[in-house]
Amino acid sequence: MSPASRLKPLLEPRSIAFVGASNDPNKWGCIVLGNVLRGKFAGKIYPVNPHQKEILGLPAYATIADIPETPDLAAIVVPPNAIVDVIKDCLAKGIKAGLIITAGLGEVGEEGKRLQDEAVRLARQGGMVLQGPNCNGVMNPRHKFYCTMPAIQPQPGPLAIVAQSGNVAGSVAGDIMAKGLGISYFISSGNEADLH
Repeated sequence: MSPASRLKPLLEPRSIAFVGASNDPNKWGCIVLGNVLRGKFAGKIYPVNPHQKEILGLPAYATIADIPETPDLAAIVVPPNAIVDVIKDCLAKGIKAGLIITAGLGEVGEEGKRLQDEAVRLARQGGMVLQGPNCNGVMNPRHKFYCTMPAIQPQPGPLAIVAQSGNVAGSVAGDIMAKGLGISYFISSGNEADLH
């Protein structure tokens, strides 16, 4: 499989499982999902949270297994100790790409690094690509896909942003927008546990 086709579920998803979705406006699971919704993403969005029936107006699912189709992408905003189980659930469902926004893994110590390495090992074994963890997200303005922590929605354009630092990526996107230009992709790579 070519690199471009491996990355298509991450950069051009038709549907998203949003794992760790929340109605709490102080949590990233609400903030990032809200940004996806405000961007008018045209695909299906499946919030996953075992404690909620509805999140931001969408029906919620208790588990990934309960989702009625296989989403292209899992956006993951759960505590670090839940990451490995989430990756296992994604693989069991056949999900081919994961965006791990969660922080507190390889960047904070030995136990976090162990969890991060195990998640990557499982994902690679199952043919799943991972962006992150500890990242600001991904955007593809041509597809109205804004799955990021910063609440910005640049117009489509010719410039791509790929940065390890989410803050740098967000600042560059802001500068591009201020100049009246657009972007093709925004990728915050974070810990670069899998994709570099």
